Amino acid sequence: MSEIGILILAAGASTRLGYPKQLLNYRGKPLIRHTAEVAIAAGSQPIHIVLGANAKRIAPHLTDLPI
Repeated sequence: MSEIGILILAAGASTRLGYPKQLLNYRGKPLIRHTAEVAIAAGSQPIHIVLGANAKRIAPHLTDLPI
C-alpha cells in the first residue's frame, strides 16, 4: 500500500442536470461507485470522498467499500 491518500471531490449539486451526476450510470454502476473502486484498485490509502448537496442519496452506494 502507498502512503499517498486519495481525495475524491463529489459535492456538486448538479442543478442543471436535475439529479446527482455522481449517480449517472457508468459501466453498469453509479459513477461515484466506479470512481471509488478505481481509487481502491490503485492501492493508495486512505481514500476519502467529499459528498455535499446530495450526500444522503449518494452515500448508500458506497457503504460497503473501504473508504
